[in-house]
Amino acid sequence: GKVKLPSELKDALSTTLRRWRLDPKLYAEYCKVCGYQSKGNSVATPTTAGEPLCFLETQFMRQLFTVATSKEFPLSPLGLIHVRQRVSVYSSMAEVMEATCDLHCSVAEVRETEKGVEVDMRCDVYAAEGQKLLWSGLSTLLSRNQRTRTRIRSVKHSEPFFGLNDSFHCQKFTVDSGTGLRYAAISGDYNPHHLYPWTARVAGYKQPMAHGMWTLAKALAVVQSNLKPFKTFPVEVEASFKLPLFLPSNATFLYTSPGKRRQVFFEVRDADNPQQLYLNGKTKC
Repeated sequence: GKVKLPSELKDALSTTLRRWRLDPKLYAEYCKVCGYQSKGNSVATPTTAGEPLCFLETQFMRQLFTVATSKEFPLSPLGLIHVRQRVSVYSSMAEVMEATCDLHCSVAEVRETEKGVEVDMRCDVYAAEGQKLLWSGLSTLLSRNQRTRTRIRSVKHSEPFFGLNDSFHCQKFTVDSGTGLRYAAISGDYNPHHLYPWTARVAGYKQPMAHGMWTLAKALAVVQSNLKPFKTFPVEVEASFKLPLFLPSNATFLYTSPGKRRQVFFEVRDADNPQQLYLNGKTKC
């Protein structure tokens, strides 16, 4: 069930960065790393894949770290697993580039589940003038209980996120061994299991793994490159992270056509073993 946080604790588990401005060079590098290729020299020029919907999440890394390592945070920051992500985009990146913004990060909710304790971390971007909400993200992190930690998980079969009767498109990519390093450089997430084989082994993994948010950003870039880029707001994204995408790997990105409801369902699977599901999600605009 939900764990109710006292109001004074909620205040302690929040932080605001005021008067933030977007770094054009960092934004351009993000577009390059995640598959959003810019047209021409201007950073403000729309990319061929449309809006990088998840870029602003990368700007909260320091604030997320500050909250997660505070003495009031209810869980140990060690071993937290990013299991779900929601993104709500209310304005174009062109508007964000022109604005001076306030970045607010807080703990939204803590709850007990069968797999352990989940915590929702909310990140909001407001225009400093008028406090208009431009972008919002909700990251769900899991602290596994002992029963879950010791359980041997065998993934024999995974159902597709969309129905078998849905028409879908697929695109294959080689995700090279440097992906984790490149995304770490633009996001500030230098967790060792994303970097090198030896740092991954120290962290208890056989190989480095891609950041879940890189996989999500790449999936959305694939969708937007092949369908009409989202031009109306708000745009909503929901995604669940399943198995780690170890590096290097061959991955298949699958997505449906929008249909009448303007919903697109997408998945990322292992190209050599399609039963291995890395991520699934949906977006609606």
